Amino acid sequence: MTHNGPLLLGHRGYPVRYPENTLASLLAAIFYGADGVELDVWVSGDARLVIIHDRTTQRVAGKDTDVTKTPYSRLTGTVLGKGQTLISLEEVLESYPKERALMIEIKDPRAVEPTYRLIREYRDLENTFVVSFDASSLARMHRIDPDVKIGMNFDDMDKAIIGNALQEKYGLSFLGFPITALAQLPRREAERLVKSIRERGLWTMFWSPLELSYNPDFLFEKYLDMVDIAVVNDPPRVRRVMEKAANGSNRWMEDGYK
Repeated sequence: MTHNGPLLLGHRGYPVRYPENTLASLLAAIFYGADGVELDVWVSGDARLVIIHDRTTQRVAGKDTDVTKTPYSRLTGTVLGKGQTLISLEEVLESYPKERALMIEIKDPRAVEPTYRLIREYRDLENTFVVSFDASSLARMHRIDPDVKIGMNFDDMDKAIIGNALQEKYGLSFLGFPITALAQLPRREAERLVKSIRERGLWTMFWSPLELSYNPDFLFEKYLDMVDIAVVNDPPRVRRVMEKAANGSNRWMEDGYK
């Protein structure tokens, strides 16, 4: 696999066209040009790993069902639109191309060990990433296997210094931030923070928030040089931006990513 610029991941798949975190959305992101996808994991009431961003189904299905308290057999019938329903991580991995990059965001701390078991069963560690806002989840994943590529999410760029400090403790490979947080900074300040992250051997990951009234994917065109992993809502749109801005730099290949 080669990359011209950042590694391009579909944010919960291809959510501007298909219901987020569904099999159709995830596979469509690949079909339309993404290098891989990012998805979210919670644990159901009977310990199954469910692909969903929120703890409840209210936002995606209009029904306030708490995933963590509901058996998976009752969740599978939850209709998300376009013929798609809630699915498990195992079901995704059975259909998802092994050679494509996959980023799994741990939403529920109970998901750490079972997620790792499925990664080892279905995936190669080389192109699999685990990310979370929860430091304890990352610490446990690192203890289980120091070779897992781990990233920590933050809601604003001011916390980059925290991520840098936690790099060795949690075995971090990258730090994640919303692209909108980067855009709020003066250009020089943004460049300084990104430089401080990269100087520690970390990759930068920026994602497009999906719950806004607009799609912030357009910001990647302005900040593409600061991004190592782009997690976007409209993969083909950002792929075109990347192709237009192609300048021969390829940090992923330089850092040994194949």
